[in-house]
Amino acid sequence: MRSLLKKQFVRYAICGGIATAVDFVAFFLFAWLVFPALQPDDIMVRFLGISVEGVDEALRARRFFYASVGSFVVSNLCAYLLNLFFVFEGGKHDRWLEVALFYGVSLASAGAGIGLGMGLIHYVGLGTTWSALSKIACSILMNYAGRKWLVFKN
Repeated sequence: MRSLLKKQFVRYAICGGIATAVDFVAFFLFAWLVFPALQPDDIMVRFLGISVEGVDEALRARRFFYASVGSFVVSNLCAYLLNLFFVFEGGKHDRWLEVALFYGVSLASAGAGIGLGMGLIHYVGLGTTWSALSKIACSILMNYAGRKWLVFKN
């Protein structure tokens, strides 16, 4: 049983890494091409050697949100399909309910992770990168538990 759980978590971690990469790529494509939110001095703009026009902070913040929502939808579709085919067994719920629960768990874990990261910055004084890593760790654990016990068959 323990070995099976360990194999399942390793598959989950690999699929999660793929979904995270999809989220990252989708976010930057949205922020570059659909909702322009990148600044000329952005690290990815410099790394990729692309040309962008800067926008004011209020517009950039709004577009950051839109790009984040777009990448959340895309990456969670990817995560759902990977989890369904390679990690868990579907069929615990009707397909549409399963998808809704999957996105609900993802949304809850994203909110908890963001809250944790913000709290670590505000109350503990932790650096942004460490707070972001804490956000990711929180999301991984909440998503795994929620998907394993609420969304899919055990």
